[in-house]
Amino acid sequence: MLTYAQNFEDVMLARLFAGNSNGFYIDIGAWDPTLHSVTRHFYDQGWRGINVEPIARQHALFVEQRPRDINLQVAIGPRTGRLKLHECVDLSSLSTVDENQATTLRESGKQVESYDVDVITVMDLAEMAKGTTVDFLKIDVEGFEAQVIAGGDWRKFRPRVMVVEATLPAVAVRDWDDIDAIRNWNAWEPTLLSNGYRLAHYDGLSRFYLRDEDWSLNRRVSLPPCVHDDIRYPELEELKNAYQELKADRDALAGISKELSTELESVRRDQSAKQDVIGVLTSQVTEAENLLTTTREALERADTEVRQQAVELDSLRVQMERDRRRTHEADSERRARSEVVADYARAELERKALLRGVPDAIFRWRRRPGLPGWGTFHPPEIRRDGIHVAIDTLEIVFGVSGGVETYMKMLVSSLVQEGKRVTLICLPDQIEPLRKHFGSTVGYWETRSSPAISLATRASRRLRPGSPMRISARTSMATFHRLAEDMDADLLHSPVQIFSRLDFQVPAVLNLHDLQHLHFPENFRPSDIEARNHAYGLSAALASAIVVSSNFVRDDLIEKMNVPAHKVFTVPVTWNPMVETGLTGFDADAARARYALPSRYALFPAQFWPHKNHVRLVEALSIVRDKRLDDDFCLVFTGFRGHSGWPAVERKLAELRLEDRVRCLDYVPVEHLGGLYKASLFCVMPSTFEASSYPVIEAQVLGVPAMCSNVTSLPELMAGGAGLLFDPFDPQDMARQMMRWLDDPEDARSHAARALVKVNQEHGLARYVENLDRVYQYALSSSTD
Repeated sequence: MLTYAQNFEDVMLARLFAGNSNGFYIDIGAWDPTLHSVTRHFYDQGWRGINVEPIARQHALFVEQRPRDINLQVAIGPRTGRLKLHECVDLSSLSTVDENQATTLRESGKQVESYDVDVITVMDLAEMAKGTTVDFLKIDVEGFEAQVIAGGDWRKFRPRVMVVEATLPAVAVRDWDDIDAIRNWNAWEPTLLSNGYRLAHYDGLSRFYLRDEDWSLNRRVSLPPCVHDDIRYPELEELKNAYQELKADRDALAGISKELSTELESVRRDQSAKQDVIGVLTSQVTEAENLLTTTREALERADTEVRQQAVELDSLRVQMERDRRRTHEADSERRARSEVVADYARAELERKALLRGVPDAIFRWRRRPGLPGWGTFHPPEIRRDGIHVAIDTLEIVFGVSGGVETYMKMLVSSLVQEGKRVTLICLPDQIEPLRKHFGSTVGYWETRSSPAISLATRASRRLRPGSPMRISARTSMATFHRLAEDMDADLLHSPVQIFSRLDFQVPAVLNLHDLQHLHFPENFRPSDIEARNHAYGLSAALASAIVVSSNFVRDDLIEKMNVPAHKVFTVPVTWNPMVETGLTGFDADAARARYALPSRYALFPAQFWPHKNHVRLVEALSIVRDKRLDDDFCLVFTGFRGHSGWPAVERKLAELRLEDRVRCLDYVPVEHLGGLYKASLFCVMPSTFEASSYPVIEAQVLGVPAMCSNVTSLPELMAGGAGLLFDPFDPQDMARQMMRWLDDPEDARSHAARALVKVNQEHGLARYVENLDRVYQYALSSSTD
């Protein structure tokens, strides 16, 4: 028989099913319809089955070459959903959904590309078989076999034979006295044995199991592949056929040469013509011999490559052992860190509690010993099940934090709207504005502060009205060490760039919005840059997973902060639903009346920070004014004018005499933003640095045209003709794009229509929460690994 399998698996299966020309198979991890295929021999014999291969180009080969089969581009796991496939670009047969195996591939120098694929279970495959007896099921998923087997009910689903790759992926035996070094079946074999399957054969790579009902066939696999199987190799058969064809050609040429020689003897007058023919035939023979030489050289090169691969496998084994030791060391460090953090949190909380004074100390002395309370829990109106997410809001200053405050509100609103269980960790002076926004839909953990700190804060505000002094995470009794015990939290999520406290023990997710201080250091003091690098680095290292809003920021973190790529997730932001719902009570006409808006204007809602680039936008407006003398086109700004970028804007407005063409509305309630967008001609975002852009996304979801800078993450929002891009450092370019839409409103509407489709597909609420769920599950699973 012709064998295509890597280790004669098809030979052993052919013995078991001798004489059966109408069987059915399932191949999980099929990879290629011919090369190293366990099922190719049976397909050629008339069998059919189901091939499972998640890599698109490999799946396409099955669709083309196996039309009689069911060919699925999915992965198999313990439950349906989605998993991240790690495709090994160098050798796709090593691709896997196992995170540890993917890490090993990367560390061995392999190029690995990761992306999400759909996942179904073995029982879904059983349903597709539609009651047909499955003669054999093969599983080869590079280290993910246990999870595949866990998804099956083997008392209901009874393949006659199961063939499972049972050794460590891509690891060769180096010591024949220690062949157990490569075994990888401990995690899943007990499941099969306890469900009526028996081990019938082990070939050094795969283990064969017969179900109890077919155990009488076990003698057929008692011998290894041998001469009695009449094994033939497709590659050798092809070479033999090629040789026979060449030999036949040479014999034919020899006969023709003999005939020509005879003719030359009888027809000498035609000698010159016959010599030409012989020359041509001789050339063909030479070409055939050259082909044989080329074939031999190709075989020699293949042999060299096999030896090189053997060396690489040996190196991989050494690397895996080194990684095992590192993992053990990391576990030890993590346990030690947990003890240290617990002691630190306890000591810090005791230290802060001393500020309560001697009476409080005496009161606590009279009571039973224990940690001082650090907060008061205000439960939500409705208790929800599922993952309990604690949101860290301690670093947010309302009306000042800008985009971070916006993101926090959007994050919480989205989780609540999708039925998630949320508790906000807040300071005493935060709870009122938070309740005004979220009501009783979430829980609140109000941190306490010592009487001394509270008294000092109140005194400062009375003596100096408007004083920025406030209770902070550092001065309050806040500690995250007791999140699980005190509020039953499963997960901590900080929507700010850092964690307010670093003493948490639960899995934690961090939003790292950008590394602007590394791109524009001139906008920051050296001490601020140093502090940010330190705080960001600590928080990123302690986070179980990091959320960013664009691929630009993800690449930035990996490159500039050396954050491991596997724990950085791109989750495009969604929009605040209040921007849309606010239109029901405050539409474009109401906005024009309330804010005395110009009749024709572009909206730029942003805080007055230098990188927001208001000054160059004002210069662009000056160019538009000078070129369109009869046009009353204006700009409308929102945002707090107390930020550092406003003085330069104010000077530029006076210098260019544009005070009457620019309206500054200062703080605008979220529910009024929809009316401002709808009353505008378009939204403009000239920022020189953005991790993402709420104004662009909000404009797009309301069907308002938007244009923005062609730097950092912003082009991602405009892909597919969803808006215009300009050079944020060139006011002339900004002016050209604004005049384009002033002259051609239909072009603006076309861009807005495309943007509306794109923003709903990529930034919708359900998609956003689905992506967050994926991050949360990763953080929870990584903390238990």
